[in-house]
Amino acid sequence: MNNENIVIALVTGVLTWLATRTKSHYDFRAKKAESDSSTEGIYVQNMEMILKEYKEQVSAFRTEVRALKDENKDIRKQLEELKSERSEIIEEFNKERTYYERELELKDEIIDELNVQLAEKDEIIEELRSEV
Repeated sequence: MNNENIVIALVTGVLTWLATRTKSHYDFRAKKAESDSSTEGIYVQNMEMILKEYKEQVSAFRTEVRALKDENKDIRKQLEELKSERSEIIEEFNKERTYYERELELKDEIIDELNVQLAEKDEIIEELRSEV
């Protein structure tokens, strides 16, 4: 009977060892799964936070771009107005220049005519001096 008790004790010990080993194995896997799940949860949380910040940045950039577009429109409008004003000034300047060029031409013609008359009178004066 003594051998039977030893065999029973050995079998019981081996079965206990197997059961403990199996339980430990499944406990370890459960903790690992829980840890992986926790890690995944943290990862997902971080990704959500990063995405939220990214969306806020994109929204801020869009607002900035809209403001720049509006500012650009204003600048372009001012530029068009300045171009139009410049064209008007150039046109007015050209009209005045044409007017003054014509005035100079007329004065040159008058001066030429007066020079001819002066030359004629000088000739008459010379003739009169030679007669006297």
